[in-house]
Amino acid sequence: MIEYKGLMINTSERVYAPSDDSFLAAKAIERIIARFSCTKVLDMGTGTGFLGIAAASCMKIGEVHFADINGDAVALARDNFSLNRDNFKKIRGKFINTDLFSRIGGKFDFIMFNAPYLRSEDDDAANCISLAWNGGMTGIELSVRFLEKAKYHVRKRGHVLLVASSLSDISGLKKAIRSLGYTINGRSKVHIFFEDIVCFVLSQA
Repeated sequence: MIEYKGLMINTSERVYAPSDDSFLAAKAIERIIARFSCTKVLDMGTGTGFLGIAAASCMKIGEVHFADINGDAVALARDNFSLNRDNFKKIRGKFINTDLFSRIGGKFDFIMFNAPYLRSEDDDAANCISLAWNGGMTGIELSVRFLEKAKYHVRKRGHVLLVASSLSDISGLKKAIRSLGYTINGRSKVHIFFEDIVCFVLSQA
């Protein structure tokens, strides 16, 4: 179990556990929710549900959707949401087993994605844990797929949060961000061992 600012998050060997990238993203999420109206939030690639639960604990949210391709992650996110229910009794949670936006409808004020960002030469890696870190041959393929679809699901004046790594093709990711019509409104980073973890805050240009 992991504790973060009074939240209790159960983990599982079949689900990516919150780590330094998650905590960097959580701090950015808190700043965004404090500054902007975020009634409806989507936590893409939710894992344990940590980021969606951190957003819900800010108490300005009405509804959080927890989405993951890993069915075990969706079940664990649901359990962790219930475990922390006393922290946000009036906030609704919805839990979706989906490959990115394939089963997601509607638009959101805020979409967050702690994306798999490590390079992999094994495009066929498909077990539940590898899906949590495998970003593709350059480490950004999944992030770009996400951005291509996210722009149709974020409301006007809404925001998208995306986590990336200096070990991936981060310059290529920045080019994709611009070419897909996003503006980078903010970024934060943390250096861990041999890489920089970067958290981008985006809006539609």
